[in-house]
Amino acid sequence: MDPADLELLERHAPIVRFNEGEYFLPASVESFVERSELWERTGPSERRLVAPAGTLDLDGLVAVSRGSDARRYLRLVSEPLSNADLVAWRLDRDRPRFRSHSRLGHVGVLGRFIDVAGRISLLLRGRVPTGAQSAAALLDRERPDHGDHPYYGRVLHSAGYVVLQYWYFYYFNDWRSRAHGVNDHEGDWEQVTIMLAPGPGDEPPTPAWVAYSAHDEVGADLRRRWDDPDLTVVDGHPVVFAGLGSHAGAYLPGEYLIHVRDSRFASVVQGVRRIATAALLWSRRSKEDGVGIPYVEYQRGDGVGIGHGQDRPWRPVLIDDDTPWVRRFSGLWGDDTDDPFGGERGPAGPRYNRDGSVRQSWSDPIGWTALDAVVPHEGERQDLITARVEELDDELERLQADRRRRREKLRAAVIGGASDTAPAERDLTRLAAQLTARRDERQRLLEMRDAPPPSPSPHAHLRHRQEPLPDDSRGRQWLLNIWSRISTPLILLILAVLIWPTPGIDLVVAPIALLVILVLEAAAQKRLGALLLSLIVLAAVIAVLVAVWTGLIYSWRMILAGLLVAAGLLLLVLNIREVRRT
Repeated sequence: MDPADLELLERHAPIVRFNEGEYFLPASVESFVERSELWERTGPSERRLVAPAGTLDLDGLVAVSRGSDARRYLRLVSEPLSNADLVAWRLDRDRPRFRSHSRLGHVGVLGRFIDVAGRISLLLRGRVPTGAQSAAALLDRERPDHGDHPYYGRVLHSAGYVVLQYWYFYYFNDWRSRAHGVNDHEGDWEQVTIMLAPGPGDEPPTPAWVAYSAHDEVGADLRRRWDDPDLTVVDGHPVVFAGLGSHAGAYLPGEYLIHVRDSRFASVVQGVRRIATAALLWSRRSKEDGVGIPYVEYQRGDGVGIGHGQDRPWRPVLIDDDTPWVRRFSGLWGDDTDDPFGGERGPAGPRYNRDGSVRQSWSDPIGWTALDAVVPHEGERQDLITARVEELDDELERLQADRRRRREKLRAAVIGGASDTAPAERDLTRLAAQLTARRDERQRLLEMRDAPPPSPSPHAHLRHRQEPLPDDSRGRQWLLNIWSRISTPLILLILAVLIWPTPGIDLVVAPIALLVILVLEAAAQKRLGALLLSLIVLAAVIAVLVAVWTGLIYSWRMILAGLLVAAGLLLLVLNIREVRRT
């Protein structure tokens, strides 16, 4: 690798700040491989041990790997902790501590029901067993190189940018066990990608964009401009706020409400959401309410920091497309639980997806962050404008010659007695429109070339700007924590009362109880006014329906007469407006 590339990697190596209470910090892949077993899936429910723990290193892993075989996986925890050991671990005073708020307090009733379905699904699909997290934490703590934090850095040149990639490996992702997230899995790969634009002349490239791996973002939403006010940069080093357990990156410290989406259930959840929105006009309607299961990502940054100016330094390790363990091992860096949703399976390495295909973020980081359409520097912008103007000049010359030739041909045909000239005239009209469009485009480009470069907002490219949840008072947090835990069971109990064959009671008690729950929910979400408006609208709709129904049965002539009078008045108003206009 070019020494200048290594210098760039170290100059901009990110600062990663973790939550207080984080168990797993970036670790070396060597120690993970040495402590893991290598297994191979030989059938739908069949496994074969390839190498026991303690017999492999990176060279050995490469030697037994077949490059394109994604059926192999490393398993760190062969036996989860027993109940007694698990209790001892939880009572260990040296264990990092974390206190969270209820994530369900930040979402509505529908989100809580979706969460129930997600938790029940864990009983039916492959998942990481209880105690695996604690066993992995002990193995991480006891590794010989504990306290060593490498990043695996890569430099490539693509689409006019210099791309710096930083990959971090963790022994375990314990988002579900630690922070009530969506999944646990052995092994975890996260990344930060910095795109540098070439400087003028011999000046070194400068950072233009940065992208963090995140759960809830894709494409352009992954990246932020280097001058984005949401991005913290310390002496050229961007600051990453890593999620508790998940280790996903955020630009601002805080707690984030995200939605883990699955396209297989999108239509069902979307239908339920539409029904809930129609029935409860006061429910939250925002872009945050995507089709997915709501979770809170804790990215406070109040714990350990690694990198420039922090208590713990990085150890840079250079990798590229030819690094043997990166290229040759396409299996999973963690236990394969056969989870059909994939969330509880170990991840593939930096280069691969779980199915053995190459990650887009590895093969095409510019396309992964939707930067193909963004010029890296002003010089290229000017060159592109000049090239397009020259293309337009050639097109204008060709169109003018074609139009002149067609015009002469049309005139000759008319002189010769031709009568059906409409097709030729339409062609001339089309060419005239094309000439006008090309001239206008050329003029716009010339004005852009001569004007100062545009300076759009740092957030102009974002479709969805993820922001932390607002801080609530302690009293409100307490209310939300309690209410979010009891509201869903209460609604289920009320539904049971409605179904239970007890005459009279369900028709009185259940509606009153449901109304009380709606009032408490609206109060907890600070939406009492919206609830009152919804109830008024609902009462008005019921009153209109009752009046229409009664009229149709007893006084249909009056209803029909009223409709005719309304139609006549409407027609009269329309006719008067027409007369006034003419």
